[in-house]
Amino acid sequence: MYGLSKDVDLAFLKGKELHQVCTGANEVILHFDDYIAITIMSECDYKSKIGEIVRIERYPTSSSLICQLLGSSITEAQGKDDGTLVLEFANGDALTLYDDSKEYESYQIKHGEQLIVV
Repeated sequence: MYGLSKDVDLAFLKGKELHQVCTGANEVILHFDDYIAITIMSECDYKSKIGEIVRIERYPTSSSLICQLLGSSITEAQGKDDGTLVLEFANGDALTLYDDSKEYESYQIKHGEQLIVV
């Protein structure tokens, strides 16, 4: 909806461990260290360390895949010009979030009082 600003600094995500995955009817919320939360309302891809990619379109039936990231820390967070956010984890897996709607929010990143809406 809003895109990901080119000057956004995502360094605060590095090293943060995923503690909780909360699933709703239309979203999944990832809770990390230091009051960081990422709410995903768009489709995303889960890439395993062996290279298998699974498209997650419906969170109530597919969010258990994301639970494999519990206890793992973010090693790399990369934003792209099209609003895509790629999160790589210490366990070798990765999560790619897409800015796939011009009308609705695709994901949010909350860090303390800072809120990044895409």
